[in-house]
Amino acid sequence: MNISILFNAEIKRPICPHCKTKMHIHKHLPETKCLIALVNDRPFYASCKPICFICPKCRKSIVKYPEGIIPRLKIHIDVLICALRKLAYMPI
Repeated sequence: MNISILFNAEIKRPICPHCKTKMHIHKHLPETKCLIALVNDRPFYASCKPICFICPKCRKSIVKYPEGIIPRLKIHIDVLICALRKLAYMPI
């Protein structure tokens, strides 16, 4: 099942890890699907738009996903923990 959730309001402006200044929104990245829940072993996805921030001083950029989403896996941390627990109890 697919649902669409607007995450933009939850993301705050980060502070640059290099020069410690507040970063500015650089661009919105394309919408991606993120696995947010497993209900009765069925996946539930949400659409989210990651935001790219850029530092005005050092010009470094970072990408922020909604809280709890692991960026490269595009999966919520709670789903990953649940899946790892199930694998731990699975007989070999």
